Amino acid sequence: MHHIYHTNSIVLDTFPTGEADMTILLFTKELGMISAVAKSVRSAKSKLKYSLQIGSISKVDLVRGKQVWRIISATPVDRINILDQETRRVVSKSFRFIKRMVDKEKEEKGIYSDLEALLFSTKKGHSSEKLGEIELVFYLRSLFRLGYIANNLEFKDILASEYSVNEDTPLSLPRKKILEAIKNAIYESHL
Repeated sequence: MHHIYHTNSIVLDTFPTGEADMTILLFTKELGMISAVAKSVRSAKSKLKYSLQIGSISKVDLVRGKQVWRIISATPVDRINILDQETRRVVSKSFRFIKRMVDKEKEEKGIYSDLEALLFSTKKGHSSEKLGEIELVFYLRSLFRLGYIANNLEFKDILASEYSVNEDTPLSLPRKKILEAIKNAIYESHL
């Protein structure tokens, strides 16, 4: 008998497999980033396809097979409808960043929370300048959680667990300083 894993997840990407199957790249709260196969999800009568679209936040039930994870059920928690192009660009770049920087099947609860916060904050219809700040804060916090940025007193406010970007509140540091730290961390990671 296989153990069923119940976890919240964010759909980062999807890849068609076979006639009606799909490989889904999920970022889960407990398991980190994993690839899982969803059987017959592209068929017209599939109940899973609405819960497994890119940008969806879903509760999924997974089973570990011999070689792959399998999705046995999924229930949508929230669907991020990204209507404007600037928001779509920010979310897409953030997903690519996660796929590049995070190892598969390694628990990263902090990054999951930051990714979820990024998705929820993009729903609020911020200005393009504020979206840029949200993106920078997400990158900085993710790189810190992955160990590429030291716990610097300069970034103490941004790296605090309860930090969030508001339309009214400016960043606590100049954008240039945050951008420089992000670029240095990515360069040093050799990824």
